[in-house]
Amino acid sequence: MALVDVLVLLVGLALLLAVGVPELSAARRRSVQAMLRSDLRKLAVAQESYFYDHRVYAADPLDLQVTAFRPNPGVRIVVNEATQTGWSATASHPETPARCFLFLRGAAPVGTAKAPGEIRCS
Repeated sequence: MALVDVLVLLVGLALLLAVGVPELSAARRRSVQAMLRSDLRKLAVAQESYFYDHRVYAADPLDLQVTAFRPNPGVRIVVNEATQTGWSATASHPETPARCFLFLRGAAPVGTAKAPGEIRCS
């Protein structure tokens, strides 16, 4: 009888894992994507602060450290374009194939972003 109970328990655990692991994975992807969006919003604030002091947007995220901008661990920010009239950036993370995009002012649209100030992920 004990062996049957153990087998039933193992089958039950296997079913829970089969259902739970994909849900957990999807939740993690959504969490990372929210982190990418958040870092792009923080980047926008840092860029405006940098522009106020230098009259040009920062082409390198490391230049924004003077504004205390730090992306979350694992997040990679690439400034695609930075001029006196605007900037665009891409955020990515190794845990997801998704990338998020943002452009502002006079910069050309990047990735799936279609409107200035709108963060889009794909």
